Amino acid sequence: MLHNWPIFVCGTAILVTGVVGGIFFAFSDFIMRSLATTPPSSGIDAMTEINRKVYRSVFIHGIWISAVLSVILIFAGVTQISDPESIWLIVGGSCYLLGVMGVSILFNIPMNHKLESLASRFEDSANLRAQKFWSIYLSRWTLWNHVRSVAAVISTLCFIFAFYSMK
Repeated sequence: MLHNWPIFVCGTAILVTGVVGGIFFAFSDFIMRSLATTPPSSGIDAMTEINRKVYRSVFIHGIWISAVLSVILIFAGVTQISDPESIWLIVGGSCYLLGVMGVSILFNIPMNHKLESLASRFEDSANLRAQKFWSIYLSRWTLWNHVRSVAAVISTLCFIFAFYSMK
């Protein structure tokens, strides 16, 4: 039974990375477009509230669980390099770590923090700075979120190919 652990980990990764990718896709497809139709103060308030909730949600656990599973699956792929699924495990895990975690840490999260700092001062004197940043935020954050969506979907597909190669 213990020798089947990669199948279990890979199956779990398929589920969790798929959910993460789906949520990122929802943001890219309609949530950010909907927020863009609101006045800047309302969009900023809504997005900062969403970010506050995300950091305390099941979703954030899914993001980190997927990262841990990706590391485990990369390890499995490297240590069993001659197995047909190894390349799928390595590519899937790497794609998730770089395309989801890397992009989140380097781009989306810092933008969220900057938005939060501007939101707390939105009441100050017309706050053109916050309004200007909001328009930049909408386009750049969404662009990087597209990258995260695609990376999560590619990871999920790689893990599916690996899973069926293990059978």
